[in-house]
Amino acid sequence: MVPATRFWPLYFAASITSVALTLTVFRLLLAWPMSYEDATIIAALFAMPVSWLVGEQLTWGVCVSSRGVRAAKYYVVYSVGLLIEVLTVHVLGHEIRINGHVANAIGVGLSLLWTAPMNRQWTWAQDVSRRVRREDPPGAA
Repeated sequence: MVPATRFWPLYFAASITSVALTLTVFRLLLAWPMSYEDATIIAALFAMPVSWLVGEQLTWGVCVSSRGVRAAKYYVVYSVGLLIEVLTVHVLGHEIRINGHVANAIGVGLSLLWTAPMNRQWTWAQDVSRRVRREDPPGAA
């Protein structure tokens, strides 16, 4: 396990993997006649399990909370993030007429603004508080 003070750099590294995979799959999917929204959903669903495994292993490793419970919470948070991403792609790509790739990149970024804090505060909440109490120096959070 990593100390809670190292959560954000490791979560960032795990998120980069997910973002790169999502943007790459999105780009490949648009080679076929497909809407931005459909490509966004398929790309995110492809990246979701990879993101979970990389985030779980890199960010936490061994945890005190149940892996199944963490996975369920992660997928709920990720689903809301996907909704944010799809709505962003729809509004920017179809209503405002921004390039689909740019709209998707913005949507992924906005999604991360939701998923990162929610995963830390809800998905791994038990493990964050455990680390702060047992492993971090006084005053660290």
